[in-house]
Amino acid sequence: MWLIIKKRILLNIFSLRFIILTILLVVCISIGTLVLLGRYQMEKELYEAAEDRAATVRYYARMYGQLHLYLNRPVEQLSLISTGYTDEFGSSIKIPGEFAGRMSITKYSSHYSLSPLFGYLDLGKIIAVLISFIAIIITYDSVTGQKENRTLSLCFSHSLARYKVILGEYLGAILTLIIPLLMSFIILELILVSSRKIDLNAEDFLRLNFSFLLSVVFISVFALLGVSISYLFHSSANSLSLLLLLWIVLLLIIPNFSSYIAERYHPIPEIEKPIIGEGSEKPPANLWDMLYINEKVQQYNVRNSLSFLSPFMAYQSGLESLSNTSLPSYLKFIRQAQNLNETFALWQAEKLKTSPRRLMYWSTGDEPLDTSGIPHVEYKKSSLLASLTESLKGLVILISWNVILLLLSLYNFNRYDLR
Repeated sequence: MWLIIKKRILLNIFSLRFIILTILLVVCISIGTLVLLGRYQMEKELYEAAEDRAATVRYYARMYGQLHLYLNRPVEQLSLISTGYTDEFGSSIKIPGEFAGRMSITKYSSHYSLSPLFGYLDLGKIIAVLISFIAIIITYDSVTGQKENRTLSLCFSHSLARYKVILGEYLGAILTLIIPLLMSFIILELILVSSRKIDLNAEDFLRLNFSFLLSVVFISVFALLGVSISYLFHSSANSLSLLLLLWIVLLLIIPNFSSYIAERYHPIPEIEKPIIGEGSEKPPANLWDMLYINEKVQQYNVRNSLSFLSPFMAYQSGLESLSNTSLPSYLKFIRQAQNLNETFALWQAEKLKTSPRRLMYWSTGDEPLDTSGIPHVEYKKSSLLASLTESLKGLVILISWNVILLLLSLYNFNRYDLR
């Protein structure tokens, strides 16, 4: 079996198709990282501007009924890997307390869209699309190619167990695929370390390393898929055609169809969309009501419940958790804002006990508004352990895909006609 693994690795790494696709992956990761670093810097500046705005609002407030806070979510440094839900609705929540209206969320950033099919651009999508395509290209003829060359039957002229051929082809493919994947992550980390736009800590690098391990499990699915389909046909062209069709279905059709199912199963009434700002007939395009967000979250939950149908969806879900850009992390952000709003309302009530006239009245002779003891505003990021626990769902789905494909491959190849 080790000879089969060695043979497959050597055939792959010295093939022109593998070399070209590896270069393409490395170039795309390099360019993509530089582009996304520019986006990160822009969003970081917008976040700092939002923080300054919040401080200005507090400084110039003269009445407790006028005073409100803002909870601004910092730009996640690993949103380069997976944008997730970081800015699906917004990253700045108005904390109105008891008197300044309703809670609302405002966007202060925007992502670059890759396409209507893939959505927002991030490195996780680039890796998923290209590395899965490479997996298909190097495995589609792993068995049929040998049969066309009439060398497959020679492998079994000696007492060689069939399962060893499948395992050898699979392990050879996965070890080959780790090479471009590892190169991509090394280049990514080198660019991030050398950049002045971003400052990663030890936890961020751990998250990156876990993302690499998750990527290995993901590409293993397509390596097994390629080997499994390869022996179903007598022609490599037919094998490649079916694999490309499955690749399109798993990466494009199922994720987009899941979104369609979620929208049909849990439609959102038009009236619950962006709120109308007070005193205006038309709301800002980036202002969202909490009612609409709650409905949209339910819609996303329906979509995410279908993630087991596609390894791509499971992989993206895992990356979102490791990058702290998942839907649960966004909901945690909203819960923090809700808790802060309750605390802020209690603080207002206490202040009004001693200064009731400052609710909605102020004159030039009044002293500055007493804001001592005002609730501290700070976003609390999920811990690494919490992110790892959250990513287990995607990991379990990917492992299940691997186990099912491996068992099917071993079972069917035992019945395969070697002639």
